[in-house]
Amino acid sequence: MSNNDEQSSSSSSINQKSSLPKFPPPNPGSKLALHQIQCSIHTVDSLRSYFESFGIVEQIEITPRADGFVVFEEKASADRCLAHGAQHDVQDHKIWVERQATFY
Repeated sequence: MSNNDEQSSSSSSINQKSSLPKFPPPNPGSKLALHQIQCSIHTVDSLRSYFESFGIVEQIEITPRADGFVVFEEKASADRCLAHGAQHDVQDHKIWVERQATFY
């Protein structure tokens, strides 16, 4: 193998490793999608505070499109959240919640 082949092989293995997720995937069924977030009202901290009433929250994310997701430690917490209904009143604004499809 020439030096160029070794560099190319080494380079591609580094790229593959850097593309691995930083966190393990959530437990199946523990990730919920959030819709109609008001970025001028809601913050990661305010959403975390609200959703912690259903169980331990591992992660909250808000996207630039006013969507996001909440990841609970346990599926049972996500189930409790969904049992509350699809529409949640967070800081006097309705947020829609649904089970997030995950593909791993």
